[in-house]
Formats: sequence, C-alpha cells, structure tokens
Amino acid sequence: MWSGKVSTGSPAGTEGNMKLKGALAAFMVLAFAAGGCERTAEEPAGEETETEAVIMREAEELCTENLLQEYHALLVTARQTEDVYVFLETHIGGCSVKDADQLLNGLIGYLTNADAVDYNRVAKNKNYFSEEMQEFIEIMRREQNEPAIGDCEIEIPLTQLLLRAEELEEHARQYMGGVSYPYVYDKYCELLSAAVTGFYDGESDWTNCYLDSDEAHIEEAAVQAYDDFVRAYPNGNTAGVLLEYLDLLKENDRRFNQKLKRFYGRIDSVIKENFRIDA
Repeated sequence: MWSGKVSTGSPAGTEGNMKLKGALAAFMVLAFAAGGCERTAEEPAGEETETEAVIMREAEELCTENLLQEYHALLVTARQTEDVYVFLETHIGGCSVKDADQLLNGLIGYLTNADAVDYNRVAKNKNYFSEEMQEFIEIMRREQNEPAIGDCEIEIPLTQLLLRAEELEEHARQYMGGVSYPYVYDKYCELLSAAVTGFYDGESDWTNCYLDSDEAHIEEAAVQAYDDFVRAYPNGNTAGVLLEYLDLLKENDRRFNQKLKRFYGRIDSVIKENFRIDA
C-alpha cells in the first residue's frame, strides 16, 4: 500500500526518490499485465486462419508491451506530473481496459498518494476504465470535491461519515484483489478511524470531537448514530468495529476514560481484525 501521505517542503532529491519508488511499485503489477492483455481492435473482415490469428495476437501483445515499457520509463524519469497525465490521456483510448486501469495505477504510484490524483481530470476519460476503476474514480472524486475529513477536522455529520465508510467497504468486498483495493482500504481505515476516535490521537491537543458538553462523556447522539448504523448494516466489517466500541461505551457509561483512549490507540488493529472478506 501507499503511505497515504504526501510530504511537503521536502528536498527535490527526496521527492524524486519517493516518486521513483512509487512508480516502480506500481509497475510490479504492470510487468504482469504486459504479457497477456487483450485490445479492443475490431476483428479483420472475412475468415481468419490460425496463422493470422497468432500474428494478430503477437502484434497486439507487442504493442501493449511497448506501451507499458514506454510508460514505465516515463514514470521513472518524469519531473513534471503533467507529463504523466498527458501520456495517460493520449494513449488511454487505444489500449485495453486492463491496461487503462494500470495507467491510472502508475499515476497513483508516481504521486505516491491516491489522494493526490486529480480525479476531476481523470474522470473525463472514465469510460475507458473498468467498472471497478470507474466506481473508484467517482468515490475519490467525491472525497476531493466534498471531503469527509479536512485539516484535522471532520467536515460531515457522523451518520454520513459512517455511510461513506460502508460504501468503501462494499467496494472492497466486490473488488478484493483489484487494482483499487489497497487505496480503498486506506481510505476506509481513515474514515472509520475518524468516525470512532473523533480525531483523538493521544499526542496532540485534539480531543474526541464527539464529546458531550461536559467533555467527560461521548455524546448520546454519537452513540445513537453508531447503534442505528449497526442495526441498518449488521453483517459488515464496519458493524464489527462499532459493536466492539459500543460494548466498551456501555460498560463505561460513555465516559471518556483511559479504557476508551486505549481502544483508540489500537483502532487500526481493530479495523484490520474485523476487515474480513468472505471468499
């Protein structure tokens, strides 16, 4: 998975190394894609001999391989993000859906962060991607245009935040092992963690934004939102995390105490333990 953060103010050499590592990681997938992709060219008129079919197939595979090799070289050497966008936009119409997905994957790797992609721009060519990536683009575009989480604060009501987490979980369930899976999982963890902890991290001055006015208890409205969500979506991974949290809240009469804070401290592990995808 990508780190999920973009460093700012880094020396040019450090930023270049990060982009190189991201690009190379993305192309571990591209290397496998190069040998077996199908293009969407029309079938030649008339009957096709076995030899002609072999020649056509080999030509298509060579074209795909050459395209991905050229893209790989660009990702390793490009100094401007615009060059990568232009390459994707220039070639996406002539490659297979599978390769189109990998072009976007390479862009994410180059930027080292799925959030850094301009999804409004990518969406202009959305129809060239697979259904998985079309859905992913729309999810990420909404997060850019109407972010659930801003600079150290939650921008939408808790009920909506939980629903967005559920949408990400459903995408991950449907496309387990897909190109978008690691990026969706990272975003899912980010949103669900915020929904539970209210941004409490135990280190800064931030506290749980779902505290009651006395700043000693989790507010009843938040507990009700968790409970309502679990009743509506009882079988998901998100419900598993919230049920564990609800039990803890009830045991402690909603008190914002050390037991809750310790739970927040291991929230990433709790999410991972509950994030089971049935085959």
